[in-house]
Amino acid sequence: MNKQERGFTLLEVAAALLIISFIFIGILSLMQSTKKLSSENIDQLVMTSFATGSLKRFLDNPTLYMSGIQEDQTCKKIKPINCHFEKMSFTEPIDISSYNQQNIDSNLYHLKANDEDYYLRFTLTQDEHEKRKELINVIAFVSKDSNFKKGRVKVEGYLSYAENTEAPKN
Repeated sequence: MNKQERGFTLLEVAAALLIISFIFIGILSLMQSTKKLSSENIDQLVMTSFATGSLKRFLDNPTLYMSGIQEDQTCKKIKPINCHFEKMSFTEPIDISSYNQQNIDSNLYHLKANDEDYYLRFTLTQDEHEKRKELINVIAFVSKDSNFKKGRVKVEGYLSYAENTEAPKN
């Protein structure tokens, strides 16, 4: 056999297989981390969607999420519920779960999507500037953890209890 007709040696084949296996291991680990990142992004999108939708629902109808609110029948505001918020103090953040929740549908706070459980919490705050403008800062948190310790999304908005439905007063 002359030199040009020789094939690959066993050592060359083993080295090629080793190089190819390292490449495949790298590709597989990249695919696995991409899948994990994609799953985390989907969770973030679902939580953001839940938080945004729940915040909008809360701002439209706070009594949907809070029970035990007594509307003032002598109130002259367009939305009588606004009289209730006018009398409340929010110097410290208030967690809505501290309100009397006996008539509230638990599905409003425990959400499901893609066979996953998500949890909702609202916090209300108000500083002096917001009080002058008759606004309450409403923060909606959504998390996959019922204790809200990790992996949560936060969306904020303002609940206006102003006399009219136009822009808040200056």
